[in-house]
Amino acid sequence: MRLLGILSLAILVALGAPRGAAAQSADTKATILTALFSAKSVDAGAFDASFTAQVPPATLQSIVDDFRMRLGKLTSVRPQGSDYALTFERGGLIATIGLDAAGKVSSLLLHDETSEADRKALERFFTERPVQPGWFSAAFLAAVPIEQIRSILDQLTAQEGAFERVEVRDGAYYAIFAKAENHVLVALDADGKFTTLRLLPPVARASNLDDALAKLAAANGPVSYLVRRAGADGEDVAAAGADRPLAVGSSFKLVVLAALRAQIDAKARSWSDVVPLPASAKSLPSGTFQTWPAGTPITLATYAAQMISISDNTAADVLAGLVGRPALEALSPRNTPFLTTRELFALKSRYGAPLRSAYRAGDAAARRTILAKLDAGALPGLADLDLSPADLDIEWFLTNRELCGFMERVADLDLMTINPGVPVSGWKRIAYKGGSDAGVLNLTSYVTAPDGTSYCVSATWNDRARSPDEAACTAAFGAVLQQLARR
Repeated sequence: MRLLGILSLAILVALGAPRGAAAQSADTKATILTALFSAKSVDAGAFDASFTAQVPPATLQSIVDDFRMRLGKLTSVRPQGSDYALTFERGGLIATIGLDAAGKVSSLLLHDETSEADRKALERFFTERPVQPGWFSAAFLAAVPIEQIRSILDQLTAQEGAFERVEVRDGAYYAIFAKAENHVLVALDADGKFTTLRLLPPVARASNLDDALAKLAAANGPVSYLVRRAGADGEDVAAAGADRPLAVGSSFKLVVLAALRAQIDAKARSWSDVVPLPASAKSLPSGTFQTWPAGTPITLATYAAQMISISDNTAADVLAGLVGRPALEALSPRNTPFLTTRELFALKSRYGAPLRSAYRAGDAAARRTILAKLDAGALPGLADLDLSPADLDIEWFLTNRELCGFMERVADLDLMTINPGVPVSGWKRIAYKGGSDAGVLNLTSYVTAPDGTSYCVSATWNDRARSPDEAACTAAFGAVLQQLARR
């Protein structure tokens, strides 16, 4: 996305929920957008008073003129989900527009600009060798030296095959390779040099959903997965081993969030409740709360957002302690006793090694006694961990169907969208939580299309001999999401 300083911010300020009759025709919106970019002057009468109070017609005229200067003449306006794709001679825009009851514009957002200059710069980057430092701004090269850029590009083509083309879809750029494609974020300065060039994780190329599922199965050996249309009339679209309990790493945090959400819905707690960070709950990364001072006041909403978006282990342990083991075990009886991340690390450390056999052999009461002993000890350091895939039996075990069930309980929470996990175009909304451990990988997404149709996709790999190839698994998982979006 290219931001145009104050002018673009003015458009952003005016964006709001459309008021009045939501059933305004798509043709009316398309006609307004066509007139906005085709007429010599902006028609202030097409906008309601609240809009022009925030964005005066003269400011809007400057914004429109700036787009036309760079992109050329408007050639088409077409619906794209709930938005509109505007095509110009030298690029494109996506418009999000709302009308009031009188059919006047009450909200307008112009975003995801593409241009011929951007496309040509990308094509040169992927096709001409060697990559030249003159293609990048000084600030870019200060952060990423040219030799590193060349090395990254070599690795990319080695993994994804020969470069084929740059595509523009839904206001975004995609670099298409023989085996995969990458969503590309790009921005050029006034001299046509890259100030931003970022390739998002690859998505394996597939011809249809069955092909994508075959790639998922082939990505890293045995996999269990579930593709399910969500809702009251939900049904399985595809499944393999979806009811088999497997180790899922940090995806267990969906259980913690579901338990918290249940207590909040029951008015026992509130998202705004403040819980000082307990020293006893500090765990090891991932996350950052383990570095914060004990006693720092933090809301439940912040703990939950950190737990899901960056998989903060300390946040998870605080919330697990707050909702209580009985609540977690009632939701997931198989995981009794329900481990904290700190306890898992202790069991998988050199200090916990003498207790592992007893823990494996013990019943729930014996295991609770062992965990109490570990809880009373010091937190192991990263260097003390013995992370072998052979120990994946000491974990949290859930089926893909259970994960989708927990995801459905919490997917509507905004915090679930902070980290989209495997971002794929075509979806209006993506909720995500994944998890990994030695020998373990889980990816679980809840995706919603512009028409409101939602799917849960969950895939789990367990391997006692080696850790899964996350890049290959994620690329194949992305292909499944992409093919679902095209159904």
